Amino acid sequence: MVVQVQVLSVQSVETAPSLLLSTETRRFLFNVGDGTQRLCMEHHVRLAKLQHVFLTELRSHTVGGLPGMVLTVSDTGKSGLHVHGPPNTKQYLKATRHFLYRPEFKLEASEVLPISPEDKEKGVKSCYEDDEVVVHAVAVAKPRAGAKRKLNESPTSEGEETHVSVSYVVETRPQRGKFLVEKAKALGVPKGKLFGQLHQGKDVTLPDGKVVKSSDCVLPSAPAAACVVVSCPTIAHVDALVSSEGFNRYKETEGKDQVQVEVVFHLGSLDVLRHPKYAEWTRSFGAQARHVLLGHDACAQKTVYRASAKLQAQLHAVFPHAFPSNEAHELRDPIEPFSRVLDASLDLTDTSKLSLGESMLKFILSPQARRGFDSSSCWPRLDFDEICESVVDIAVQEPEASKLDEDLVDGRITFLGTGCAIPSKYRNVTG
Repeated sequence: MVVQVQVLSVQSVETAPSLLLSTETRRFLFNVGDGTQRLCMEHHVRLAKLQHVFLTELRSHTVGGLPGMVLTVSDTGKSGLHVHGPPNTKQYLKATRHFLYRPEFKLEASEVLPISPEDKEKGVKSCYEDDEVVVHAVAVAKPRAGAKRKLNESPTSEGEETHVSVSYVVETRPQRGKFLVEKAKALGVPKGKLFGQLHQGKDVTLPDGKVVKSSDCVLPSAPAAACVVVSCPTIAHVDALVSSEGFNRYKETEGKDQVQVEVVFHLGSLDVLRHPKYAEWTRSFGAQARHVLLGHDACAQKTVYRASAKLQAQLHAVFPHAFPSNEAHELRDPIEPFSRVLDASLDLTDTSKLSLGESMLKFILSPQARRGFDSSSCWPRLDFDEICESVVDIAVQEPEASKLDEDLVDGRITFLGTGCAIPSKYRNVTG
C-alpha cells in the first residue's frame, strides 16, 4: 500500500499552496486555488480518483479553483464530491448553485468547528477514514479584538464573526508485517488457511499438537505514521493553534504512546514561522519530523505553467515589443532542490529537517521502506537561452518582423473568444 503527499504548488506570484494526498484507491486535495486544474493537466497529475477536498480557509487563494474543479469532476461521470472546510463552507457552495447546476452530481459539504470547552473531553473526531488513511481536522478561531470570551462560550457563537482556519492530520493505518512463507513451511505449517491466521496475528495449532506462534513467521508490524498540514494564517491565530488539544495525540511526550509525525507542511507566512510560540509548538512533534515550508517567501518562484512560459519566451524572441519577457519569474529558481540557505532566524527545528517546498515534490508515508522525500518529479529551471535559440531561424526569416511590430502599435484588435472555460495548459485567446 502506497500513501504519499505531493506538493502541487507553493506560495508564488502565480499560485497558492496546494497539496494532493494519494492512496491506492483515492485522491484528496488540500486547497484548490485558481489554476489548480491547469497545473494538474499540464503536469499529468491524475485526479480521476478525486473524492474529497479539504479547505484550510474560505479565501480566494484556497477556493478560487473549486467551482471549476466541481464542473470538471461532474463532467467525468463521477457521482459526487465531498468538501470539508471551516464554517460557511456550505453557504459558499450554496452560493455557487446557479452556475454549478448538476442535478445528478452529489456535492456534499462538512464544516469543521473549533472545539468547544464541553467537547474537549471527547477529543478530535476524524472527518474521513477508510482502510488506508484517517484524516483528522483541527479548527482554530482568531479571538475577537477587545472582547473577553466567557468560559462557556463557544468560539463560533451565533452572531460572532471569526476567522476560522483548519489544519489537518493524515494518519496511515498500521501496516501488517511481512509473512515469511518459507519460515512457516519450515515450522511444519501446511499451506492454506493457517497461513492467513498466522498473518493476522493468531497463533495456530498443528494436527500433531504443535503450537506455532504468529511472531515466529511474521515480521513486526509497521506503526501508523502521520502527516500534518498546518494552517496558521496570522499571528493572531498562534495562541489558539498552540493551545489546541487536537494535536496532543501527535506530540512527543515521555511515557505516552503517540502516532509519529513524519512530515509537517507549514502554510504560514514568515511572520508566523518566526513567532516564538509557534516555533516551540512545532518542536513538540519530535526530532524525527521533517518540516516543509510552503508559504515562505524564499520558496522557488518557478512558473508552474511551463508550456505557456516557453511560448511567451519564444514570442518575445521574435516580437519583443509586443510580448514582454517573463524570464524574471525564474531568477530565483534553485539549481538543485533543497539547496537554499534557509533564514537562520527560523528556529523551528533542526535545519537538516527543514526544507523549502517545490511543486511536484513528494513525501512517501507508506510503505515504511520507501518513506521520505522524492524530488524526481521536480523540474529544473527554464533555460531561456535555449528556448530562444529554438526560434532564431524564424526571427531571421522575418526581417520585417520588428518593423511591422512598431507600425501596428495603433492597430485594432477584435476579441473573438477565449478557451479559458476548458482546462488546458494554455490560456487560448483568439483575436
